[in-house]
Amino acid sequence: AAGAEWMWQRRARVWRWAAIVLLAAMPLQFAAFYRDYFGDYRVRSYAWFEYNMRGGMEEIIRRAGAGSPVWISQSLQWADYYWPFYLDRFGRPELSRQTHYIDGERHDLAEIGAGSLVLCRAGEERRFLDAGFTRVAAIEEPDRSHSLSVLQR
Repeated sequence: AAGAEWMWQRRARVWRWAAIVLLAAMPLQFAAFYRDYFGDYRVRSYAWFEYNMRGGMEEIIRRAGAGSPVWISQSLQWADYYWPFYLDRFGRPELSRQTHYIDGERHDLAEIGAGSLVLCRAGEERRFLDAGFTRVAAIEEPDRSHSLSVLQR
């Protein structure tokens, strides 16, 4: 706005025409941004936003019964911040008392009891599957790839 005002106040006509052309081009630039933002941007950016954390957490909340232990992989960056938000959003604050954060590479998975639910990256689910867990949901991304898994024992 300051640049447009500066150009408009110049005596030379070239500056006024430049201001008019630039202001007229603004809707075209915005249209391109808008089309991309609500289109391909979601597919290109999901990894930067730590994948479909919402989908994974909603699935855990939907499946968790009273007293069902919930285990969330520590490899999911920001999960400890997202989890209380989604518990509040879906009216399930009692799940916070039965939530544990786990390092799936180091934790003795035999200690996790029956009925437990686990949210982890798809790439780390093999160790859980080998320990007797079952994948109950594959969380998809906008490009239909599978990035997170919900597992149950």
